[in-house]
Amino acid sequence: MLDVKELQDAIEVGNAEKVAAIIKEFNLKIVDGKITANDEDIKEFSGYWDRRQHSKKILLNSAYGAINVNSSKWNDTRIGQSTTLTGRCITRHMGSKINEIITGEYNLKGKAIIYGDTDSIFFSAYPVMKDDPEFKDFSWAKEDIIALYDQIADITNASFPEFMHKTFNVPLKRGEVIKAGREICGSRGLFITKKRYAIMVFDKEGKRKDVNGKAGDIKVMGLEIKRSDSQLIVQQFLYKILESVLLDKPQGEIFAMIREFKEEFRKMPPWTVGTPKKCNNMTKFYNIKKNSKKVDVFGGKSESSKPPNIPWHVLGALNFNELKNIMGTTDIPDIIDGDKVLIVRLKNNIYGYNTIAIPDVTIMPEWLKALPYDMDVMEDIIVNKKVENLLSVLGWDLTKINDGDSTFGDMFSF
Repeated sequence: MLDVKELQDAIEVGNAEKVAAIIKEFNLKIVDGKITANDEDIKEFSGYWDRRQHSKKILLNSAYGAINVNSSKWNDTRIGQSTTLTGRCITRHMGSKINEIITGEYNLKGKAIIYGDTDSIFFSAYPVMKDDPEFKDFSWAKEDIIALYDQIADITNASFPEFMHKTFNVPLKRGEVIKAGREICGSRGLFITKKRYAIMVFDKEGKRKDVNGKAGDIKVMGLEIKRSDSQLIVQQFLYKILESVLLDKPQGEIFAMIREFKEEFRKMPPWTVGTPKKCNNMTKFYNIKKNSKKVDVFGGKSESSKPPNIPWHVLGALNFNELKNIMGTTDIPDIIDGDKVLIVRLKNNIYGYNTIAIPDVTIMPEWLKALPYDMDVMEDIIVNKKVENLLSVLGWDLTKINDGDSTFGDMFSF
């Protein structure tokens, strides 16, 4: 197997004889001044550089953090501010230049720019160039789009040396270090708010993703699909809805999928459809609850005029422990710090509880099953609200999802 590091060290120190010997031994080829190898060796090359780049990135992030922490020996907020501002200026120039290439206007908020983030810009040439006479014969096939966007990336990169020189007085040669990579090409995207979006990706860094009958891979940022407070079944449902939107399926078909899931949701045992949470600081909040008020368990009365400020999922865990002791159940342990539970909502009850935590137990006690669970509220929180967060940006009339469903209709009456 080719020793990638040995070859790299030989190249770095300029040992031409050793480089030539390695090339001959492993039957490597030189194409356009670059060393190429078979697939296995290429994987070894890329893996080595990926790990090296990742380690350098961690070191740089650590250095940046040390500079900005007051307790650090090297603290200097001016350097941190300068680093952040420099990066933002470079990104702003990148977006403005991309828009200039497409529209002729150097403008970060131009017609070609869809979304900008801390270190990235999303753009589309189609809305502008589709009506340009010079592109009337452009096919807009995926292969042509990839080639076009790669060319836009190359032109943008060529502008960095001059920009760095004029803006930061960086020598032109050093300015060549700044480069941006065309990361993805997508067919459709859903941009909701900052750092919350999804894109159907058909090419990532030169590798096609629309293979074997797939439309591509979905790149998701900040949506409920990846949140830990959504159950797996809900994540899968939201992913299916999102995929349908990115595949441009009809609105009626998507609404039908939501109706079907809601029907299945209502049939599920209520103690299995809560919100996953991890309980922490149980002892701290137990003492707060205990010392802040005296509760008449069966009357729900309190001597305190103001209830304690306890996170609702921790309060649900404390309620479970309290009710378990009242019921005299000894074969189920108390919920303690670090336990993962499901938090469910309750209707009015003699205990005065609004929520209760459901621990991971093999056998569910009958008194826990018999509690008055509020499925309407849980449906609003777990299904309706998450659907609203995902689809409301499309401007659809979500009240039409369920005809005759007053709860859902009221939820989406704007």
